[in-house]
Order: sequence, then C-alpha cells, then structure tokens
Amino acid sequence: MSHLPLLNPWLEDGRRKIRSHCLHQENLLLQSDLPQTNITKYRYVDEDGNIIFGSEACQGTGFILYPGGKVDEHSYEALASLCAEKGIKTFIVSMPFNLAVFDISAAENIINNNQNIQNWYIGGHSLGGSMAASYASTNPDLFDGLILLASYSTEKIPFKVLSIYGSEDM
Repeated sequence: MSHLPLLNPWLEDGRRKIRSHCLHQENLLLQSDLPQTNITKYRYVDEDGNIIFGSEACQGTGFILYPGGKVDEHSYEALASLCAEKGIKTFIVSMPFNLAVFDISAAENIINNNQNIQNWYIGGHSLGGSMAASYASTNPDLFDGLILLASYSTEKIPFKVLSIYGSEDM
C-alpha cells in the first residue's frame, strides 16, 4: 500500500462505512458520508453521467475508475474525493446497466475531452477493473499505470500495476 499512499486513509478508516453502505438497499453514498475535505465542492457530473472529482488545480494527473459489475458509481465517491484532494482529477465512469463490459472504451472520451491532463491512470473494481485492464492492454500508450481493486487482468500490461485486494478476496 505504500506505493499509493492516497488510498491508505480510505482503506484503513473508511472500510467499515463503505462496506456497510454497499449492503444497504438504497445503495447511495450521501454527500455527508464523504471524508470531510475541501475538495468535495469540486464534484460535478458531466454530460455522459460520469462523476468527476477535481478542480482546475488537478491538471497533471487523471485517474479513470470503472465501477464493479452492478455497483452504483456513487459507491466510489469517497475514494475519488481522496484522490482529488491529492491533486489527481478522478473520473468515475457511469456504465450502461452498471456493467463495464458494455462500454470498455469509455476512457477514450474522457481522455479526449481532457487534453490538459498529461499522465493518465486507469483502474477499476472487480469486473470494472478487468475491463479497464483489457482497454489499457490494447491502448498502452495512453496510460502510465493500472490500479486494480479486487480485480485482475487476463492480458499482459506493459506498465506499472497496483493490485489491492482484501484478505478474503482470494
């Protein structure tokens, strides 16, 4: 975890809240549930329904996050908020039917619409991570790294990969 310290507070402090939240039927992360940071005011939704955390100050690095299968994209707002607080503009992709398999190339529009970002990372949770890895493997020149949350790649990835999983995931 030391390779990506911005995730440490989320993994250590927020695990119980996020896990219990995902089990509730309303499956909506309330703004009040987010970590208390000043970056929360920089949350917005683009015309494609993607949730974006960041500001004009977040210009050097972008992180595109594909949600897990049938997981509401709002579930990842706590993580996106922490990334943005560290200066990483974070895009939580809204997938058709909440399944990344239906829009593997969703990152393409985000990258094309954000030419000011020089360093791109892509990743995802579960099925979303596998689809992000698949897209990254066919477009290796676009990305500086891949972040997998309880996920895996079936393809060879020619750049750095950070894989995060729980002790009961294996």
